[in-house]
Amino acid sequence: YFIATDLSEKMLELHPAKKNVQCLRADFNSDKFAVKLRDISIDTLISSSALQWSSDLFQTAEQLSSLGARTYVSLFTDGTFETLLGMEGVESPVLAAEKVEKILSCFFEIRKSEKVSSRLEFASVREMFRYIKKSGVSGGEARLDYRRAKNLLETYPLDYLEFELFFAILEPKKSFSRA
Repeated sequence: YFIATDLSEKMLELHPAKKNVQCLRADFNSDKFAVKLRDISIDTLISSSALQWSSDLFQTAEQLSSLGARTYVSLFTDGTFETLLGMEGVESPVLAAEKVEKILSCFFEIRKSEKVSSRLEFASVREMFRYIKKSGVSGGEARLDYRRAKNLLETYPLDYLEFELFFAILEPKKSFSRA
C-alpha cells in the first residue's frame, strides 16, 4: 500500500489511480502534518528532493520521526548551483549537508549517509535556464531580475549545472536532543 503526500494537487494527480495507492494533500511545513498520518500504519517513509524546501527542517524531522518508521531521504544541499549562485552573490536557498545531517541526527539514528556531487550538462546556457525554470529545482522562486538574468545568460562560463545531494537511511530515536 502506497500513500503519496504532497502540497500540490497537480503532483498528486501524477500518481496512478489504483486501489493500493492513496493520495493525501498535506504540507510538511504545517505543525499538523504528522497528525494526518498518525492513524495509518507506516513502515517506510521516502522523501526525494522535497525536504530541502522545509521552512523548519528541525520541526519537520521531529514530526517525521514521531511516525516511528524507517525513513529514506534525499535532499539538495548548498553545493547545488554553486557557480551560478556565486556569480550573482546569491546565498543558497538550501542548507549545507552537514547542517542537514546535524538536524536529522537529533531525531533519527543515521544508519547510512552520503553526500554526492554531480553535474548535468546542457547544449546551451539557454537550455540550462529553461531546465531550472521547468524542473522546480529552484523552489519556484525567481531570485534574479530580468537584467541580471540576461547578463548571467550571456556570461555563464559553464555548460553544466552542479548538484549536491545528501542521501540518508534513518531510524527514529526513542528520544531526541536538540542540535
